Amino acid sequence: MQAILTGPDGSGKTTVFDGLRAVLGARAGRDGRRRLLTLALGDDERLLALGEVEPRPKVTPARYVLADVDAGASEAERIGLWRQADVLVVVLDAFSGEDVTASRRKFEERLRALDAEVVGKRLGRLREALAKGGGPHHKRNLTEARLLERVADALERGEPVRSVEMSSEERRGLAHFALLSARPCVWLANTSEESPFDAPEDFFAVSAALEAELAEMAEDERAEFAAAYGIESLALRRLPRHIPAAGDWAIFYTIGKDEIRAWPVPRGLPVREAAGRIHTDFERNFIRAEVVSW
Repeated sequence: MQAILTGPDGSGKTTVFDGLRAVLGARAGRDGRRRLLTLALGDDERLLALGEVEPRPKVTPARYVLADVDAGASEAERIGLWRQADVLVVVLDAFSGEDVTASRRKFEERLRALDAEVVGKRLGRLREALAKGGGPHHKRNLTEARLLERVADALERGEPVRSVEMSSEERRGLAHFALLSARPCVWLANTSEESPFDAPEDFFAVSAALEAELAEMAEDERAEFAAAYGIESLALRRLPRHIPAAGDWAIFYTIGKDEIRAWPVPRGLPVREAAGRIHTDFERNFIRAEVVSW
């Protein structure tokens, strides 16, 4: 699973990435136009409980990758990389007096406009093919056109693709379009040093620049400065766990011969399809799932 930092220019995406790297003491990797951080979901009570019931030599927590796109990437490159991610972490400017709620609406509009362009082009080609009639792909084209018309109608009404009710099969059929408003969004307000908690309730508030500075201080000095700002714990330490929770991920557990492992998957997938996200053999040879209360 992969999350990617997005948002308007100048909102502090790279500051958030660098602050997170400093707070966690982690090294960033690189892949083309992206810097990457691998984040682990430690302190998983269910994973630890499984380790007690079925002891194995290795217990591996769920991991995912957070990406930050280079500032020098073109618009087309940025959008292409957004489409490859499972979750969009949208960083908005809350440090210079911007209205983050208005910024959020504007960014959502942009995502819908990008999706409407993709859907509109495909619908145009499908309608041309259907107008000719017949052909070996007529039934498949008709099914796809009907689905895309529902999606286009939702976008026209100002609704994201993720709000459209679809079957699992329809969602799979739509997946190759990589529509941006189909993805969960995590809204992050990058606040000022003077007001590090000043953000609407449904935003994750963090003063990335301030916390990056605090992370570089000695422990006793950091505690003193953090107290002066009213910071009891660094928000950036909580961010790796907030992203999967707000991004609507679930955890799939596997118990092998030598390892118990947790895997992040999109919430709501049928269990067979969720198993296939881990390995195609799991989906192909799936027998049953055992459900226990927790």
